[in-house]
Amino acid sequence: MRNQTGTSGSALRPLAFVAVLAALALSLAALARPVGALADTSQVPLHEAHKGADSTTFNEEDDCGDFTSGVVWHFVLNQYGGADTAHLVAEFDSAGTLETDASKVLNNTQHFYLNTPGDDILVDAYAEVEGDASDANLLLSHVCHAGPGETPGETPGETPGETPGETPGETPGETPEGSVAGGTPEGSVLGGNPTPEASQPDTAMGAQGGPSPVPTAAFALILLAALGTLAWANVKTARNRG
Repeated sequence: MRNQTGTSGSALRPLAFVAVLAALALSLAALARPVGALADTSQVPLHEAHKGADSTTFNEEDDCGDFTSGVVWHFVLNQYGGADTAHLVAEFDSAGTLETDASKVLNNTQHFYLNTPGDDILVDAYAEVEGDASDANLLLSHVCHAGPGETPGETPGETPGETPGETPGETPGETPEGSVAGGTPEGSVLGGNPTPEASQPDTAMGAQGGPSPVPTAAFALILLAALGTLAWANVKTARNRG
């Protein structure tokens, strides 16, 4: 009987181990469930008629929010009673995707302001909120041109009219009367003195402009002295031999 009891106890140990693992898995799943619940959000789509809205033709007002340049787009989320601040995601034809949080909350209405560098087309948009927002709706209220942005117009710094640097009534390139264009005033010598100075004779040159005879004579005397010394040395050597 003891052997049978010991065998049955050892057979139950793997089952107990599996049960512990199952309990741990359930605990982890329970912990993960609240995190998922907090991250549960829903999207409120843009009113269908406002998709493709063009800022050059859409309803315009002076309310630009806090923006001072570009084209400002004012969105309104209506009938949303959530306590969170909604998040707006809008896609434009030229500016791409832009995002922002609601900047103003009034009762069950939240307001969003986005600006694009210039006139643009709203492709689509949606507001992201926490929980269920089945009764809410998202509208594009108006646009506001806060500044020039990238709209076509006159190039900054360009003034129509006369060409800069041109004197009215004077033809470009015309030379005033009495002057010679590109020349030298009469009576002057180009690039020099009107009266050339007399050249000074070179002391190292001869009377005819050739080399001075003094260095030549000195060289001849030195050569003669060297030849005389060599001859005297030869004579002395011959005497000694004799």
